[in-house]
Amino acid sequence: MNHNIFLITIDTLRKDHCSCYGYKRKITPFLDSLANDGIYFKNTFSNGPLTPRSFPSILGSIRPFDYKEHNLKSFYFPEKAFSIAEIFKAKGYTTVAFQAGNPFISKYYGYDKGFDFYFDYLFDLKQYKSIKIKNLFKKIKILIQRYPILFRFGKRFNSFIEFFIRLNQINNNDYPFISSDRLNNDVINWLKDVKNNKPIFMWIHYMDVHHPQFPKDYITKELGIKKYSNIQLAKFWADINNRNIKNKKQILNIVDLYDSEIMFLDSEIEKLFNRFKQLGYNKNNSTFIITSDHGEEFGEHGGLGHEMKLYNEMLMVPYILHGKGIDNISHMENSLIELINTKEIILSIISNKKCKVKNRYIFAESLIPSNRLIEYCRLITIQDLKYKLIYNTDNKLKHEFYNLNLDKNEQMNLINCMKYYKIIQELKIEVEKYIQMRPLFQNDHIDIRKTIKNMTFSKKI
Repeated sequence: MNHNIFLITIDTLRKDHCSCYGYKRKITPFLDSLANDGIYFKNTFSNGPLTPRSFPSILGSIRPFDYKEHNLKSFYFPEKAFSIAEIFKAKGYTTVAFQAGNPFISKYYGYDKGFDFYFDYLFDLKQYKSIKIKNLFKKIKILIQRYPILFRFGKRFNSFIEFFIRLNQINNNDYPFISSDRLNNDVINWLKDVKNNKPIFMWIHYMDVHHPQFPKDYITKELGIKKYSNIQLAKFWADINNRNIKNKKQILNIVDLYDSEIMFLDSEIEKLFNRFKQLGYNKNNSTFIITSDHGEEFGEHGGLGHEMKLYNEMLMVPYILHGKGIDNISHMENSLIELINTKEIILSIISNKKCKVKNRYIFAESLIPSNRLIEYCRLITIQDLKYKLIYNTDNKLKHEFYNLNLDKNEQMNLINCMKYYKIIQELKIEVEKYIQMRPLFQNDHIDIRKTIKNMTFSKKI
């Protein structure tokens, strides 16, 4: 019997906005049902706070900057790395991906590697042609941020222009991503048309939760949230893009929009699973892995949306497993898990072997503008369930340290507290080891054929 794998990723979904993880609003009833009938990891962290920093870990089982230059050119999937799709393809699977128009995980950046079929919808969207332009604007913004006078003027001017651009998009139904209902229809139609008896590895990536949010009326009514005009939605969109916090009420409104889209997507995923069952894909012959690439900030550390920060509102994500073979990983529910462990988790399920993932610490990385001649420097965080160090590779005076037991929201930087001196030094040593162990952009090489050959799959497939 075939053993199918469905990897479902939800862009920008925070763990603490899922009901099964204790969120006060019951907005994920279907995901809760999958979690309660399956396994959900309690302590899962992304390896980066942005899509291009997390997906190398999810699909390639590599760290955000392995085999990459440390600059904005590092959004691509490294040629020297290999995708989990390549493993499944080599083992006789049909590999297919549907992702709802996120340019940073598109064919443009090499994320179709290993997939027989790859649908990224970017020829339906104007943003495909504007990737390079967006990168240019990011560089200009970073330059402006270094000069206070330019920054103040540039921020106001940019907010003004941004609002009218976004309002024009909304009025013309020019949305940046494909909605989950359309994506699901395409997934089901493809499954109906597939003409082979091979097992399937399918990756589905949703963008509904990612800003901008345009909630359905019946969802807002159910949640008791008011309906917003196009002008208000354009303002929210512009504010998030510019990380522009005005007041607490604005943040609460944005959270309402965010939760509305989570609830809508939850209902769409339920519809997808019902249609899966009609086509014969169920928990007896398929494994479903549901997670997110990163979280979202709602003012916790002075920003909106997702930036290059490494605080846990950006890093803690849900991780739910449902279906065939998950008993091999049930012992890991309360363990420290990184998204980079996804490949090993899936292969343990497929090979019917107990998963051996055991993390002492988790690591995440990002880039921030540097004050020196170099354009960017790396931020690296190391943490367990008790302590967290954010390590600045450019300036040791900007390290941060948090006691997560006493300060789970990371508001009190204890880097200069002598009480924790020994722990901080131990964590610094671990980060420096981590840096030394990472494969370099120029010199390292992975023998893909040898690696795939050594992968073991269950004979029951």
